[in-house]
Amino acid sequence: MEDSNGNIIPGEGKANLQIKDSIGKVVYAQDFDFEASEFVNYEFKLTGKGIGKAYEWRVNKSDVEKGVSEIGTADITLTVASGKVLKSTADYVTIPKYSEEELIAVYETEYNKTAIVSGEVIKKGNFEVTLVKYGYYTHLEFDTIGDEVTDFRVDLIVKNISSKKDSFSVFEAALLSGSNQYKYSFNSKIDTADIFAGVIKEGYIIFEDVPDTLSGTIKIIPGTAYDSSYNQINYEFEVEN
Repeated sequence: MEDSNGNIIPGEGKANLQIKDSIGKVVYAQDFDFEASEFVNYEFKLTGKGIGKAYEWRVNKSDVEKGVSEIGTADITLTVASGKVLKSTADYVTIPKYSEEELIAVYETEYNKTAIVSGEVIKKGNFEVTLVKYGYYTHLEFDTIGDEVTDFRVDLIVKNISSKKDSFSVFEAALLSGSNQYKYSFNSKIDTADIFAGVIKEGYIIFEDVPDTLSGTIKIIPGTAYDSSYNQINYEFEVEN
């Protein structure tokens, strides 16, 4: 602590320390009191030169939760006896990081807590399409990197029930709510091209920029296929959100 003349002096008050990862998730938080009597003589480790009195607070690395990044920020707020509030931020703090597999699993778990389970099945043409579940899905924009975003996700099972290879086009997928339409995103994770007879494909479709106020009856169109005469077959699920 420094006085108005820049002299380092002992002080007393309360402190709040928060460490956050790159998307702002708090991975460590602690409140503690400090007393003037707890300040000790401090010195530069390399030179041994004294720098006056200091209060040292150590954070156990095992107490810091994993974040989405290896580098985070630490914010400390001190409220001293006079009532004055002092703040400081360290921009490069090393923190534990989720592995890519752990990170995906974290967001998957959160999605499953709120996703609406359906199980409705539509059989048309060469395909049997099952709407497994749907709902809002918070994740990192590019799987394991980028900003945190929230999209609308639809989980599907697509089975080729014919005796020949065929394709189910998810690129025609749409989400309809009232007069609003939301299109297929290339962040979707399902490959339904060239499905051989009897083969099952599982995955999900992402719809971006869907407002979190979506409610009531919505129509999910997971994709299209074609019959032997090249007439388009539409698959539509009408559900409640």
